[in-house]
Amino acid sequence: MVSTVVDSLLWEEALEQASDSIELLDEEIRIVWVNRAFERLHGRLRASVIGRTPAALQLGNLDDAPVFRQAEAAILRGEVWRGEARYGPPGAAFTPVELIASPLHDRRGRFRGYLAIKRDLSQREQRDRELVGLLEALPVGVAVHQHGALRYVNRTMLDIMGEASEGAALGRSMFEWLHPADHQLVRERMAVTDDSGRLPVPTDMRVRQASGAERWVRISPMGVVPFRGEPCFCVSVLDLTQERREREATASLERLRTIGGVAAGVAHEINNPLTWLLGALDELSRELPDGRGAELAKEAQLGGQRIRDVVRDLALFTSGRDSDAGRCEVGEVVRSAVALSRRTIEAVAEVQVESPGRPLWVRGSTSRLGQVVLNLVLNAAGAIDDRGRVTLRWWREGAEVVLEVEDDGVGMDEQTRARAFEPFFTTRRERGGTGLGLAMCQNIVTSVGGRMVLSSAPGEGTRARVHLACVTAPEDRLPVEARLSPCRILVVEDQLLVQKALVRRLRGVGHRVAVADDGEQALAIVASGAVFDLILCDVMMPRKDGLAVYRELCAEHPAMARRVLFMTGAAFTDEARAFLESLASPWLVKPFDDVDFARAAAAILDAVATD
Repeated sequence: MVSTVVDSLLWEEALEQASDSIELLDEEIRIVWVNRAFERLHGRLRASVIGRTPAALQLGNLDDAPVFRQAEAAILRGEVWRGEARYGPPGAAFTPVELIASPLHDRRGRFRGYLAIKRDLSQREQRDRELVGLLEALPVGVAVHQHGALRYVNRTMLDIMGEASEGAALGRSMFEWLHPADHQLVRERMAVTDDSGRLPVPTDMRVRQASGAERWVRISPMGVVPFRGEPCFCVSVLDLTQERREREATASLERLRTIGGVAAGVAHEINNPLTWLLGALDELSRELPDGRGAELAKEAQLGGQRIRDVVRDLALFTSGRDSDAGRCEVGEVVRSAVALSRRTIEAVAEVQVESPGRPLWVRGSTSRLGQVVLNLVLNAAGAIDDRGRVTLRWWREGAEVVLEVEDDGVGMDEQTRARAFEPFFTTRRERGGTGLGLAMCQNIVTSVGGRMVLSSAPGEGTRARVHLACVTAPEDRLPVEARLSPCRILVVEDQLLVQKALVRRLRGVGHRVAVADDGEQALAIVASGAVFDLILCDVMMPRKDGLAVYRELCAEHPAMARRVLFMTGAAFTDEARAFLESLASPWLVKPFDDVDFARAAAAILDAVATD
């Protein structure tokens, strides 16, 4: 008997000293005993609560009434209930607690009442607040989940997910935002962690926003963290969309530069023999009497000119120039884009070009605007399922030039049109579309202060308008008298047949011509005291190229340096290309005709005469 009393006293003292609030209730859910921690939590003395029910005392926050009803219903069914609620002294702030409510039975299994234990969670909430404050300050997205169900996401993560508020995400499965193609990968990564505890390596995958937009992210596991009393898994999410966009753009630019270098080399190898071929054909057509021979020579000339035009058109799109400075003539760009894409377009559509009948110059480089027009034309052709029409037109509108590419294809609905300029968005991925074409076009156009506008409707085709700043024509492209008085000309050309063709043409129109087989010989001729009205100098030559000749002339014979007219089959080195583009004077691309030469030569001689 004494032992039982002692045991009872020891148990009561142990419960009295416990840090958790403990209360015993009878079968009618009336309080029969509480410890000192209960008095501290609720701000009520023991004598004031004995014999009363918790509901009558209103011990908890009234907002938690549904929680209290759940707890009461559970224990009346004989179940243990665990949950969270808020309690506190009357008129004071409430304290978050973990509540455990359980039926009580004696040693014989007889029901004797109820036990309620309340554990203060304020420290845990403080730790959670500190953790959330830290995660909110991070420049990357952070998600805390439990078996895929989201428990917390920071503001950066909400932006990545395309959600406006935390409430729209919490409690939902993270798989709702992950791209379906990545679901299996994520499940495998979660299984590795569950089975071995090892953290998977960071992996790139896609997030699909509610709007349908996709973003590339790098997900890096950070491990298990206690969050709101439960073990959860934390991951950091780095948005890679811009990085991938820039990487794709850089890769496209590098591919373009590579193609440009190859194309320039091919152009050089074509243009040099084409120069002497066209020169010989021109001379042959003049020498032959009218008849079948003269007719064949004319046909051969037309073929050579066609080759020359194709090479020039290709050069517009493969110059590799990154600069958007300068100006270009819209008609030249449109005609070249159509010429290069005609074979592709004509398989599905008729191409119609409506010119304003006069040159219109805009701000920007020919190669970059050429990429825009070529993309728009190919997009238009790709939107046509059966035979249709692609129309290009441009006109002056105030201080702008408007370029329009219109098709009568399938068109776009409003949602597709709204996302058309979004990087990586495409409706043609199965046909190899990357979703970068229109995004690249928009970047090029906006970089020179322009803008792009799309209008479209399902079944009614699409109209793309490019608005560009109108500028005046450069002086070297203004009409110049094509006739040129006889001059003393030094021709510097290392390829013998090209040299012969040029000499024949120049002497044929009355010029006095001397020749140099390379740059060193040209410098020696000038150093000997010979004076020329014009030096027609090739750019790409062995031993000493045109750039080296020009630099030495500038240093030793500056008056002659101002009289150099450069010509090139194609400047296929970055140095040569940059040099030509830096010149204030005109330069020629072989093969050129008499009018091109006379115009460029007159511009140089006029500049010398006015200095």
